[in-house]
Amino acid sequence: MIQVDKQIRAMIQCSKIKIDPYDESSVNPNSYDLHLGDNFQISKQNGGINPYDQRTVEKAFYEKTCSELWIQPGEFILGRTEEKISLPADIVGSVEGKSSLARLGLSIHQTGGWIDAGFSGSITLELYNCSPNQILLNAGMPIAQIVFFSTVPAELPYGKRKNSKYQNQIGATLSRYPQNRRPGMPKSDTERCRQDPKDINCFIQYYSREDAAKIIEIFKRVGRNNFSYHEIQDLIPNFSRIRKMRNDGIIERVQRRCRYTPTAWKFKPELAYRIEKALEMDDVIGN
Repeated sequence: MIQVDKQIRAMIQCSKIKIDPYDESSVNPNSYDLHLGDNFQISKQNGGINPYDQRTVEKAFYEKTCSELWIQPGEFILGRTEEKISLPADIVGSVEGKSSLARLGLSIHQTGGWIDAGFSGSITLELYNCSPNQILLNAGMPIAQIVFFSTVPAELPYGKRKNSKYQNQIGATLSRYPQNRRPGMPKSDTERCRQDPKDINCFIQYYSREDAAKIIEIFKRVGRNNFSYHEIQDLIPNFSRIRKMRNDGIIERVQRRCRYTPTAWKFKPELAYRIEKALEMDDVIGN
């Protein structure tokens, strides 16, 4: 059942739904207005995107923080909402566009408008200009609206699932599709990649030859014959960032505080320690 204005207000007042920052004037008869943040991921030509390769995903965008931005005809940009939304186990959300902006040719999302029960974080917007004219985007402008649906409580809400890739996301967040299980790889994070670390051919069926060689080198340096599938998924997209993390002191902070880094790179402290030791022994990981 779609929630109406008085129900939305009541749920926010009792903190069943959390919206930060909250503005009562943004409550509509059947929705709540969301505002555009100042962080963007702007698409660029990259020669192709492999959904399982985080490097190609990252190379297809560049980040920009600004108070205003012109979106060009046919351009695709990821934005974020100014608001952080937190939903309980029995409320789901649907992000929809604003009619006035749609009449200018601005699309707010492509297919990713559904917000699962249990989600918490800012909402990444998939902005596309389908008009022949450039359109000015201003941080703080009403950009979308979220509709709330009441349901029976989910047995396993978003955020409780192991693969809740976007829980607590802040900022315009790139696709994390590479964290999905690649066909043919282990289905459980308790299963291990049992390939022979000396044989590169055991890896290239899943990874590029360059990445496979790096994985093997890391195996040798840290004295392990195998990593879990999810550990490898953490390693692969971040080869070029690990050295920067070390230089910026981020790995040290991860080890000390035993939590995620401020930039949301998902390195467990013990994994960061092993990578750091590998780097100390040799420049294993290239830029």
